[in-house]
Amino acid sequence: MAETLSPVKLIELGFELCGSYSIDENDMRGFTGRGALMSTASLQRYLQKASGIKGTQAAKRALPHIIDGSASPMETKLAMLLSLPASYGGFGLPKPRLNHPVITKDESAYDGKRHYLCDLYWPDSKLAIEYDSDMFHTGSDRISHDAERRRNLIAKGITVISVTKDQVLYASKTEALARMLASKMKRRVRTSIEDAADRRIALRKELFR
Repeated sequence: MAETLSPVKLIELGFELCGSYSIDENDMRGFTGRGALMSTASLQRYLQKASGIKGTQAAKRALPHIIDGSASPMETKLAMLLSLPASYGGFGLPKPRLNHPVITKDESAYDGKRHYLCDLYWPDSKLAIEYDSDMFHTGSDRISHDAERRRNLIAKGITVISVTKDQVLYASKTEALARMLASKMKRRVRTSIEDAADRRIALRKELFR
């Protein structure tokens, strides 16, 4: 695939292979869940032995931008938009951990949970993003569960930010999100490349076409 895909689509495929989903047009969500097929570490080990095979160099360039643990295509797209360098059209934020377990002590967990999986998590900043999809975050029971989860994470000193589908799909809302995250991380959104805005548009076209 590294011989035929663009750099962005190759990175996106890497997220899928190292994540817990497969694209499936027959599923109403557009994907199905499964165990990870590989990891960035196993990919790296393979590529170290694959010198001389066509596509190896392109795969090696993509590898540093792939993150283990994505559970859905939208999580992948959001992580790529936020963490890819400006040269790719991203905002250059530190790479988050995807579906990372945060341990919760019994006495601080209202619902008795020992840990929660954060969709995107930056441990150094104690900052978590919870992606609220239209399909799975509606209904009183689900809303109550999500509220309980956020309370428990906040009790651990973690800042929890809810992100909606619109914030991923609309460029201006994604930029506002990236700048807010950068501020909380005490960083700046990298815009040093002269055509940064054009590169962001190009990245979105590849991810959402």
